Amino acid sequence: HLLTKNPGFEAENLATFAVDPQLNGYTKGRSLTFFQDLERRLAALPGVTAVGAAAGGPFRGSDRGSNVTVEGYRAREDEDMNCAVDAISPNYFHVVQTPLLAGREFTASDGPAAPKVAVVNEQFAKFFFPDRSPLGRHLAFGAGDVKLNIEIIGVVRNSYHDSLREKIGRFIYIPYLQDTHSTLPLHFYVRGALAGPTLASQIRRAVAELDSNVPVYDLRTVQSQIAESVYSDRLVAWLTSVFGLLATALAAIGLYGLVAYTVARRTPEIGIRVALGADARSVLWLVMREVLVLASAGIALGIPLALALGRVIKSQLFGVAGGNFVLFVAGAALALLAAAATAGLLPARRATKVDPMVALRYE
Repeated sequence: HLLTKNPGFEAENLATFAVDPQLNGYTKGRSLTFFQDLERRLAALPGVTAVGAAAGGPFRGSDRGSNVTVEGYRAREDEDMNCAVDAISPNYFHVVQTPLLAGREFTASDGPAAPKVAVVNEQFAKFFFPDRSPLGRHLAFGAGDVKLNIEIIGVVRNSYHDSLREKIGRFIYIPYLQDTHSTLPLHFYVRGALAGPTLASQIRRAVAELDSNVPVYDLRTVQSQIAESVYSDRLVAWLTSVFGLLATALAAIGLYGLVAYTVARRTPEIGIRVALGADARSVLWLVMREVLVLASAGIALGIPLALALGRVIKSQLFGVAGGNFVLFVAGAALALLAAAATAGLLPARRATKVDPMVALRYE
């Protein structure tokens, strides 16, 4: 369910990497120039269709937020006014293909000397402007007597930032050229139809042409990044499946041993029945009936317990109901009945082949 969930952007054919020129002695001003030059070089690579960058970016574990003051909204006492914030480049939403619902994206003219602007997500717009458009409204970071000097120029569709499990919150995007609080590195996003290794080598070459001493790190596809973000969920699912199969196998083995022991103890009785005219089918049904009764009794006790315990582990599941009655009855119960029938079949078949004279002399 998590891996098929729409993250709010298009991850296919999208590569990402990070560079931090300040590690190599660059000032912040020189770093910004480096980023702009690198963006132009990446855009000129064969097969690349779009390039963008973000200070944080999705599924990187970055968690930057700030209290905000919004024009026309009076916050209640002790109300949570924190919003997630990311600083991005012009063309970023076009690169990651997050739909723009209203207004415009950032452009190259939204630089340090230009009026401050911001793009917000749907959740922000619905929360602060439920009955009117947020375009043209203003906000400021911080609380109290602050100057509302950031104009909202666009609204984008909600997208997941840190985890596919998270509840999407209020999000503000600002141009990284206007961000005075961002910390390097900058994460670039390159969209292209080239194969992974080919694109990776071209990216490293483009960075080296600007400065071979600036390292490229965390270079990978966004799809692999999303897959890594659900690693713990996949591990839990795998372990749960393995333990479930192991438990079923142990139940079948235990049932087989019990049935085999019971049949062995009843060998004289079975011999007498055969001597009195019981055919193989009736002997087989005699044994299998007890197996099915035993398994049905266990299932009748197990299903209510499983339904109750399912609610306990529901918090560990995503998109799977903790008390799915159909799953337990049609899935687990039928599987256990099949296991019980298989476990009882071999002892039952042996019972049909008992020689009455051998059975009567048994023990």
